[in-house]
Amino acid sequence: MNKKAIIITTALLLSCITGCGGKNSSSSDTEEAATVTSAASETTETSSETETSEATSETEEISSEAAAATTAETETQPVDEITTETVIDISTEDGAPTAYEAKEIMEALNTVDKLGGCAVPFDEASVYTSENGTVYYKVAGSGFTSTADIRTFMEKYLSPELIADRYSSIIGGDSPLYIDAEGALYMQNNARGGGFSFKDTEPVIQAESDGVYSIISDYDDLGAVNTLVISVSKQSDSWKIASLTF
Repeated sequence: MNKKAIIITTALLLSCITGCGGKNSSSSDTEEAATVTSAASETTETSSETETSEATSETEEISSEAAAATTAETETQPVDEITTETVIDISTEDGAPTAYEAKEIMEALNTVDKLGGCAVPFDEASVYTSENGTVYYKVAGSGFTSTADIRTFMEKYLSPELIADRYSSIIGGDSPLYIDAEGALYMQNNARGGGFSFKDTEPVIQAESDGVYSIISDYDDLGAVNTLVISVSKQSDSWKIASLTF
């Protein structure tokens, strides 16, 4: 073989070796790139899962804190405030007297009836004789100091019809039970019993007709239990007793 043929053969061998080496290097680079990409993808997925887990944990903590705050607020809310918001006074809504007003009316009636029965303390030593010969004694500890006080009290709680029908003799007529004398209130010693020993129970309030209501309560009638029905109506923004039914 001549020198020229040897040079050509050597060149071809070098070209083959170089070409094959370059192809193997490219394949290796591709595999390395794929490995890097896969690792990056796994890292991204792991990071995403970690962030989602942390976000979920934070949400659960916030929800737990909110629930605890709500529970604490409910537990510390005053019971009286809750009760006040839920309780409804039906008697006030339908225009009837409340239980408190009913008891006030009953006590006022009891006071007036005691006056009518002369069941009031008096001073036997302080005596006054009227022009017609009626003997009176100075009232002591009744809460009234004049007939004007008695009139004002009766007119506040009793209708004019009831006063005229049942209690007119208290400060009216030719020989009233109470008079003003010597700057004080005097009364006749004409005791015949009076007043109502109402039972210590809640009165029953019922509607009779438009604007008229019944206050019903038991009372002690000399050892026997009887029932009194007090008919009331509202006049001039106050409740007045119209009639009594035994």
